[in-house]
This record gives sequence, structure tokens and C-alpha cells, in this order.
Amino acid sequence: MAGGTSRRGIISEINVTPLVDVVLVLLIIFMVVTEVIHETERPEVIEMNLPTAASGEAASAEQPFTLSIAADGKLSVNGESVEREDVEERLKRAIEERGKDLEVMVAADAEAPHKRFVSLLDLLRNNGVTRISIETLPAEAAPPTESK
Repeated sequence: MAGGTSRRGIISEINVTPLVDVVLVLLIIFMVVTEVIHETERPEVIEMNLPTAASGEAASAEQPFTLSIAADGKLSVNGESVEREDVEERLKRAIEERGKDLEVMVAADAEAPHKRFVSLLDLLRNNGVTRISIETLPAEAAPPTESK
């Protein structure tokens, strides 16, 4: 039958274009949600302008107990802001958990008060800590300094 009705066969192909659209939209949604969740879980960040050093060694793979001193003298332990009185309590707790061979990393802003830095070192030594590292930036990674 030349002019009659033709039989339509069963469509055996899947149109993947709508599927790709849905997958891309879901991917974008997951990326945005993950970033929002990550932002809410991020601990308080303290801006640090670390001093530079031409010599130095890479930090060990072990997670050290980190003490930070901001330019305004504020202290933080492992990224969490604390008062001066709480530093010793947390240090003693860390020594109990990890032992006397506790490694402590001190990160002091280049503009931090020297007195605060020295008092932290004194606190560490008085509590028996002997493995103390001072965090610096490599000399080639240093930001350009301003001329005064």
C-alpha cells in the first residue's frame, strides 16, 4: 500500500539529553550545598602574616599541637580562639593524651607582640615541652614587603 498508513515501530532509543540536563543540575546543586556546609563547619580563621625564613625544614607528617598569635595578640589553639588562661589547660590535656614528646607548632604573625611570643615559649618550656617548631613561610613564597 503505497499511499496507506505505515506502521510505526517501537522506539528503541533513549533520549539522553534530558537525563544529562538533570544530572548537571543535580551536580550544581550538590556543589553549592557542599560549599555552604563547608563554610558553616569551618573554624574561625585568623589572618596571619607569617615571617619568612631562608632556612628551615618541612613539618612532620604528625598533626602538631598548634598555637597561633595574631597581629593584635589574640591566641588560638589548633585554629580555635582561646583566652590566655585556656592555653595552659589545653596544653596539659594534649600532654596527657600524647605524652611528653608532644610536638608544638607556634605560628606568630610577623606583627605580633614579641612579649606574647616569648611568654608562650616560656609556658611551653615550663610544662615540659621540648619539641617546639616555629612556623614560617619559605623565603621564595614571601609576599613583597612594603618600603618604610
